[in-house]
Amino acid sequence: LPLCYVCHKNVPETDSVLCKSCELEYPLCFNCGENMRSIPYKLCTQCYQTKYLKRRVPLATGREIGAVLEPLDSKKAEYKQAYEQFISTWVKYPPPPEPEAIYAITNKNLSDSFHKYVQELRGKDANSTTAYHFHGTKLQCNLLQTNAVCSNVACGICGISQKGFDPSLCGTNIPRFKRYGNGFYFAPNSSKCHDYTQGVEAIGLRAQLLCLVASGTRFETTKNHTDLSKPPETYHSVFGVKGGVLNYEEVVVYESHAILPEFVIVYKKNGVHKIAN
Repeated sequence: LPLCYVCHKNVPETDSVLCKSCELEYPLCFNCGENMRSIPYKLCTQCYQTKYLKRRVPLATGREIGAVLEPLDSKKAEYKQAYEQFISTWVKYPPPPEPEAIYAITNKNLSDSFHKYVQELRGKDANSTTAYHFHGTKLQCNLLQTNAVCSNVACGICGISQKGFDPSLCGTNIPRFKRYGNGFYFAPNSSKCHDYTQGVEAIGLRAQLLCLVASGTRFETTKNHTDLSKPPETYHSVFGVKGGVLNYEEVVVYESHAILPEFVIVYKKNGVHKIAN
């Protein structure tokens, strides 16, 4: 499990990167990272009334809003949260690469679908969990120049940001082996997901998605289950435990509504594992 990004000791609260103790003590706004937050709320008054609500809950326009990418200032708490999780969980191929940029994703359709799914999940199981996990895929554009999603159908980063995870594309990035069948694969470790990134070599950039994943009740295993197309009965996800067939943990969900892409982390790192070649 990921640890609190402030104390690095305790497990974070649901839908947060801080443990309960640090949430109560952390004095600054979780959005701007500059103004004092209005305890018990996580935001300062200004962010709550303006920028935060504007980005996280876009006003309905009568049409599909799609995805908006916002480059985050490195001083802001959201940037620090994503940065810390990316760096602290990079355990393979040291040293960890410094992000070139971190983008916050706003997609009202995906957000509405995800939160509806979470509500339904918690109606069935009050102990259902959500957590931030990484996903590695293809980057086929120069986000650092455009600061916007592209229309290239081969660009997994932009396609997922725009439309979410598509069940028909399960396993197409790495088609040779699906340890837990046809599902959407994530990992707590950014370095593990680097194995699955692909980029445009001329640009030299790679990217990962940091997603909020509603894993619900997890089926934990140390074995392969390649024939799965959904989690075992009474479970909502599969959790590959370190040991047995895995060196690093994996999380697999089988419902696209169970995933909310929240951040794009762009970085430079030469060399990837043979599975992404």
